[in-house]
Amino acid sequence: MYRPAMPSGASKAPLLFWGLLLLAVFASPGLAAAGDDDEEYDHETTSIPTEGAHRGLGCEACHIDDVYEGTPKQCQGCHDGGIAQGMPSGHLATRENCDACHDSSSFRIAQGATRATRFDHDTTGFPLEGAHRTLVCSDCHRDQVFRGTPSVCMVCHNGIFAPGKPLIHPPTNLDCSECHTAWTFSVARFDHFTATAPCFSCHNGTVAPGKPADHIRSSNACEACHNTSAWSPVTRVDHAEVIGGCFSCHNGTVAPGKPADHIRSSNACDACHNTSAWAPVTRVDHAEDIGSCFSCHNGTVAPGKPADHILSSNECDACHNTSAWSPVDRKST
Repeated sequence: MYRPAMPSGASKAPLLFWGLLLLAVFASPGLAAAGDDDEEYDHETTSIPTEGAHRGLGCEACHIDDVYEGTPKQCQGCHDGGIAQGMPSGHLATRENCDACHDSSSFRIAQGATRATRFDHDTTGFPLEGAHRTLVCSDCHRDQVFRGTPSVCMVCHNGIFAPGKPLIHPPTNLDCSECHTAWTFSVARFDHFTATAPCFSCHNGTVAPGKPADHIRSSNACEACHNTSAWSPVTRVDHAEVIGGCFSCHNGTVAPGKPADHIRSSNACDACHNTSAWAPVTRVDHAEDIGSCFSCHNGTVAPGKPADHILSSNECDACHNTSAWSPVDRKST
């Protein structure tokens, strides 16, 4: 078959064309990258370096359908439960960005992590105050469980999960916060009306201040004399709880004693008086009188000689005894 001759140099044109085309294709940065391993692309040149768990992902895990432009930069843009794992159903309700608590290495908060994370615990309804501020997350949130963490003191402070009431603690069903603060277990306040045990179960000198060394001899029923507002002044005394003699209190120092015009007598107050009132005197144990009969029976302190009494000295006991004025059982001779 006859073929017309090509012009001089024309046979080289197609080769040159295809050569230039192949060179352009393989020299293109985007196509060259697609033909290489993803590992060779330096993601550090972008505004989002691949760190932590992101380093092991393939491009398609973030760049869906090979769309690179506009890939989200905020965590929740991908971690929405659709593109990537999002907040689980038990996650604490929050509007914070993921990186407020988590980092790119793992969703699990590191053991020993503290409030150094940017999470604001005040948003949970349980602000971290006092000693709680020094705790690490795992001290309260065991096994990374955050939702449903107790907010009532005694649920955690039960002696197992966290320190609870010591053996010497007074019996009570109150919540810890009724007496203690978040700063310390040392008692800050106490409503005695909520106490279920006697005063001495606390006020024994160990748990709380008890009777001082110079306290009168008495039982341990503090409420017999004191109230819950203050130890003093003593506004009432249940004498049945006093162990010592009357004079151990009624000595003019601890409590009112014998007035200056009191008859001469021993210090056995109960020989004449009762615990209801000093007067009137309803009985007299004459064995406790030190003075003579007339020191009382002078018509002023106690009945004396009547107007029709015979002329006599004031020695009453010369004729009378302490049981009754009459009958006269003896006469002085």
